[in-house]
Amino acid sequence: ITTRVSRDPAEQCIKVLELVSSRDAYAVFEAGGLVATLLFVRNNGVLIHKDTLHSAMNVISRQCSRVEPKTDKSVSVYVESLSMLLRHDDALVKESSLRCIATLADG
Repeated sequence: ITTRVSRDPAEQCIKVLELVSSRDAYAVFEAGGLVATLLFVRNNGVLIHKDTLHSAMNVISRQCSRVEPKTDKSVSVYVESLSMLLRHDDALVKESSLRCIATLADG
């Protein structure tokens, strides 16, 4: 993701994932969209454009609402990744991460 050649397709994928997630969040969640997007933001969040970062956080927020905390064994992984994002420079990333953690805790 350090070059434009690799960053542009990655950012376009996030935008498409945001669109698909807005229409069928459950299908994206079932396909591993939450984990993939969390990893993408955690590993590349400082390298991508701000609007793409915000789109990724929209995907993550929608996916968090699909988690069943009582039955999903990966909740601790989600919370750990979201907790790491609380240290991000972008205020929207912090706010979205905090809301997702609250959603997981309330579930």
